[in-house]
Amino acid sequence: QLTRDATVAFANEQPILLLTENAVSTLNQVLADQGQSGVDSKQFRGNIVVGIDNPNTNTSIQTEEDSWRRIEVRNRTQPSLTTATTVAGGTAAALVSSKLQFDVVGECARCAMVDYDPVTGRRGRTLRALAKYRRRNGQITFGLFLRTRSCDSSQAAHRWIEEGDGLVCHSDHSPA
Repeated sequence: QLTRDATVAFANEQPILLLTENAVSTLNQVLADQGQSGVDSKQFRGNIVVGIDNPNTNTSIQTEEDSWRRIEVRNRTQPSLTTATTVAGGTAAALVSSKLQFDVVGECARCAMVDYDPVTGRRGRTLRALAKYRRRNGQITFGLFLRTRSCDSSQAAHRWIEEGDGLVCHSDHSPA
């Protein structure tokens, strides 16, 4: 069972929101099936957006990250399953680390703001499309909230999460 941290301040629910390009692509397919225009990951205001090198080829509409419980960010020289493609705002930056770990603490419940294109301000039907397949416990969810678990401080210099860093994602079904 995922629980949220009640001590977080100055953030909606958690300070770090992760999205995957795979989830945005799945949403865009649902939007296209409904005759709607596609969206960009910027519409969801994630701090970290990742691309999945080896996505789950499952034919269900569930996305790969639905089972993630812990995530490790590793520098580019370490093996990865997933590649970080965008980091907005440096939220998880300047941590002393060669390996950084996050716990997934919950899914991000969405409101009607996702219907508005952040560039044009035009309204779409993104929330309605998400409601078709992302309704959980009465809420429409999209994206994962993360909390820092630990940092490997074996290196003396500060380390930023950078484009191209690898992610190792531990799911409900993977070893700890």
